[in-house]
Amino acid sequence: MTQHWAQRQSESALRFFWAAVAVFLMGGTLAALLIRIAPHKMANEKATFPIAFAVSTVLLVGGSMALQRALHNIRMERQARFRQALAVATLAGMLFVGVQTYGLWCLRQSPIHLDAATGPGSFAFVVTILHAMHFCVALMFVVYVTVRAFAGRYDHEYYWGVTVCAWFWHILGAVWLVILAVFAISV
Repeated sequence: MTQHWAQRQSESALRFFWAAVAVFLMGGTLAALLIRIAPHKMANEKATFPIAFAVSTVLLVGGSMALQRALHNIRMERQARFRQALAVATLAGMLFVGVQTYGLWCLRQSPIHLDAATGPGSFAFVVTILHAMHFCVALMFVVYVTVRAFAGRYDHEYYWGVTVCAWFWHILGAVWLVILAVFAISV
C-alpha cells in the first residue's frame, strides 16, 4: 500500500512538472513570437503605455472568472465543468505570461526606464516585474490544482486548494489594477 501511494505521488509530481514546463514554454514561445512579429515602435520620445498590458488585463480578468466558475462548479459537484473551467484558467494564465512578457519588453524599449531611479516610471516597472514573479507562482498553483483536478482529487466536500488558488489569483488581479493606476499616473 505504501509503495503504491509513493508511486502515485511520484507520477502526480511528474505530471505537474511537465504541465508547468509546457505552460511556461508555450507562454515564452508566445512572447518570442510577439516580439518578433510585432516589434514595439516608439512614435516619439515620450513613454507610452503598452497595449499588451490592456490585453493582459483582459486575460487576467478572464482567468479570474474561470477560476470563480471552477469554484462554483466543484461546489455543485459538476466535475466536467470544473475541469473545463480550470483548463480555461490555465490557458488564460499561459497567454497572460506571453502577452505580459511582451508588454514588459515593450516597456523596456520605451524611455520610461530612463527616468530617474526614484521616478514613478521606474517604480512601476519594478513593481510590474515583482507582480510577474508572483503571477508565475500563482500560475504554477493553477497548474498544480488543474493536474490534481484531472486526477479526481477534488469534490464538493474537499476543494480548499481551489478556493485558495482562486483567491490568490483575485488578489493578484487587484494588485495589477493598482499597478495600472501607477502607470496611468506616471505616463
